[in-house]
Amino acid sequence: MKTAVVKMSQEEIKAGLDARHEQCIVVAASDGHICWDITDTREREPIHEVKSGDRFWCWNFKETPKGYTHDFANMAPTDVLIQTDVALELVYITDDSEDPQLFITELDKSPNWT
Repeated sequence: MKTAVVKMSQEEIKAGLDARHEQCIVVAASDGHICWDITDTREREPIHEVKSGDRFWCWNFKETPKGYTHDFANMAPTDVLIQTDVALELVYITDDSEDPQLFITELDKSPNWT
């Protein structure tokens, strides 16, 4: 059975943020490009071509005055600036790293956490 894609309400997202959940799904609002860490090598963090509606799994997504940021897993850098020419929207947040929604994303275009 296929899992249906879920978009949380703003109230659910706020509750998740308030609870400090860190597993996030963001969605691209248009076609364009994204790089999760421009300071890393292109082999590890390439510049991905994305399409409107693509969903990405990342950690601790934030919208800041400087742009969008995220964290890498474990002991890796935090508040890494996301280089992109598309608007991103936080549509889902959870503290469960096994949540099926996380696996209905563009895993090949999400951050390289290894």
